[in-house]
Amino acid sequence: MSISTHPTNHHVVLIGSNAVRVTPFGIIGSQGWYYSTDAGEAWFGRDTLPVHDDINNIILSNPTVTIDLDGTLYFNTIQIGQTSRDILTAISMDNGANWIRSVVPGRINGDKAHFTVDVNPNSPYEGYLYTAFTDFDQNFLGGGVKFSPSTNRGLTFGEAVPISDTIGRTLAQ
Repeated sequence: MSISTHPTNHHVVLIGSNAVRVTPFGIIGSQGWYYSTDAGEAWFGRDTLPVHDDINNIILSNPTVTIDLDGTLYFNTIQIGQTSRDILTAISMDNGANWIRSVVPGRINGDKAHFTVDVNPNSPYEGYLYTAFTDFDQNFLGGGVKFSPSTNRGLTFGEAVPISDTIGRTLAQ
């Protein structure tokens, strides 16, 4: 689970969680998003993130959430498909009514993503988003940590670059 409050209005709260259910066809892993504007007295949201458009073949995992100074909601997660893993960010500029998605570019075999936004109004980087994650090799071994920024409020992300080395055959997680 991940929780974030609006940087200037702590009554606004966003929570992201794994929302796994078992069906006759197998396990479906999605992400739930839950939003409150009154410090948690009332909540709305769903157990499935709206940009999760193929819940039968793609699993979402490891949610991280944040809110910027403008009140934009960000939900960062790992998207696990049949043959790929991506770092996906869902963005809502209208309190969760509508969501768009962006993906960190490049071949990623990521896990344990972390995510934040610069909310310092005096920073030249205010509004920039940052995600970091472990990027495994093809055998899920020896992954180093990679970093990817967004300079346009999550619409696109830069190519993920390594910021740590691997530690032999173990993970730098």
